[in-house]
Amino acid sequence: ADNDNYQVKNDAVLSKDGKILLFYIAGSDKTDYTVSEEVETIYSYAFSGAHKLESVVISDNVKSLSEGLFYNCSKLDTVTLPETTELIPYSMFENCYKLTTVENAGGVTVIEGRAFKGCAVLQVAPITDKVTEIGENAFEGCSSIKEVKIPSTITEIKKASFKDCTSLEKVEFNDEITIIEDSAFYNCSKLGGYKLPAKLKTIGQFAFASTCTDKELYADKVALDAEGNEIVDEEGKKVMEKVIKITLIIPDGVTEIGFRAFYTSLYIDEIYIPESVIVIADGAVDVSANTSIYSKS
Repeated sequence: ADNDNYQVKNDAVLSKDGKILLFYIAGSDKTDYTVSEEVETIYSYAFSGAHKLESVVISDNVKSLSEGLFYNCSKLDTVTLPETTELIPYSMFENCYKLTTVENAGGVTVIEGRAFKGCAVLQVAPITDKVTEIGENAFEGCSSIKEVKIPSTITEIKKASFKDCTSLEKVEFNDEITIIEDSAFYNCSKLGGYKLPAKLKTIGQFAFASTCTDKELYADKVALDAEGNEIVDEEGKKVMEKVIKITLIIPDGVTEIGFRAFYTSLYIDEIYIPESVIVIADGAVDVSANTSIYSKS
């Protein structure tokens, strides 16, 4: 019930003057909600745990967004942000497993830590050329994203920012990036064919662990049976098979490769290491007896 300080309107608790939305009633049966025009401020975690919400529209009168705003809104599909939005705050969409669409994100410059963590069906990361910072764990567990382009405005890839993006196949780095921190692309199991940034200095622990690194297919290997004998077809011709060749090229200028930075389920066939490298941590690269290691001068 309303009192001298608060009012209940459309299943949300507001300040008496209607300018502050304190929290949305999580047990509401509503699937759609529009923040009223008079609201200027929304408190942190205001919609947290509203499991039936599917669509939310935030009016342009809300000038800034708060952390954890939609944390654990498990059915949330679409959110329309104010057109002036520049910041996606910490944990704003964390565990919004069904989130597919964030409208009016074109002006965003900062995506804070855990902002989209666990958004399992989100297919497009809202990273435009205006984004200058992507926080730690920002897109961790976004297992439907297939492609990411890192704009030239970003010089550091933070810890675990794309960890467990298991559908990620392509990352386009800009050459201004100097640091790729721990576990940045850990367990991006489909990621391959990327070119590391030209100005890269530090590769953190597990940064690319359990990825395919730089792979190419070639068909110049004769297929062998379980006993190691060459396989021939009905015409007596040797059967050729495609195998994966893994090549890792470390850019000139890199000084440190962290613990298990490129630890992977596939052995690397060729490694090119520049003279600038000072530290190669234990297990930095997964090698076998057949791995060829080259020094780049």
